[in-house]
Amino acid sequence: MRNVPLPDFKPGQKLLASDLQLLRDALIQVLTGGPGVQITSFGDRLVVSVDQKRTPNSRFRQMSVVSNHGDYIKCKALNASGSEDGDSIYVLKPWELRRSPFDGETVGGVAYEYSSDDERTATPSSGAPEVQSISPEYFAGAVIYAMDTDTSVEVETDQFSKLIDVNLDGRKWKAETIRQAKIKSTGDDHLVCRLLDAGGSEGDTDLYVMKPWLLRKSPFDGQTVNGVSYTYSDAHTREATPSGGDPETQKITQDYYTNAVIMVGKMDVVLSVGGQQTNLIDLNDSGRAWAVPSEET
Repeated sequence: MRNVPLPDFKPGQKLLASDLQLLRDALIQVLTGGPGVQITSFGDRLVVSVDQKRTPNSRFRQMSVVSNHGDYIKCKALNASGSEDGDSIYVLKPWELRRSPFDGETVGGVAYEYSSDDERTATPSSGAPEVQSISPEYFAGAVIYAMDTDTSVEVETDQFSKLIDVNLDGRKWKAETIRQAKIKSTGDDHLVCRLLDAGGSEGDTDLYVMKPWLLRKSPFDGQTVNGVSYTYSDAHTREATPSGGDPETQKITQDYYTNAVIMVGKMDVVLSVGGQQTNLIDLNDSGRAWAVPSEET
């Protein structure tokens, strides 16, 4: 096509068919396409060509979660009636919710260790570890929305995906406030525990958990508190002597024994204990307390 400048029409000028043709030819020349889009003229027609490989489908696809994995979720597409349709499809999680970029790594000054695909312990370089889980969960049957990307990622051996969850429900890592934990060992003022998941399975990460204040050794051993002098023989046994009274042997009842299950909560302060920092505390749901053993009563 010849180089045609945009015509300059004057107000009130009567347009002829030849003028409209000039305008059409000039507009065709100034139209341009973006990435993956090409505009060409073919006779008196304007042809728009789209490179499908470079132009991802921007429509959201409604999916139902089948199973949750470290960096992706398996889903099935939902049809217009809301029923599952076709085979399982791999959908990438948003980068922040994936496991492989963080598990066993230190990112932004925080060390991460995963106990499952949606639970981890985050330990800052200076501070207490924090147990985090993805909330809300990627549970089977949950509905998500995915869209195509222009990059194919290998999710399993020889399995690739260009789909990514756009996270319309705002899933994120959230600090756990109350959790079940299993005691692995005990110290004077703390317990070493491992968290339990919803199914009762034990994690791999040792966490330091403070005992309630009255059950700790350091505030009382060798001290006189509220008129009573205390001497400890171990972390769970002591002699209490009131002023002007007879001493009595006391034990923590029930004892903190290995593999006992406790409830753990999060404090708003960080304490140092056993060479570690922690903001976790035993909520003492079993009602442990100092008592005189029955054989001495």
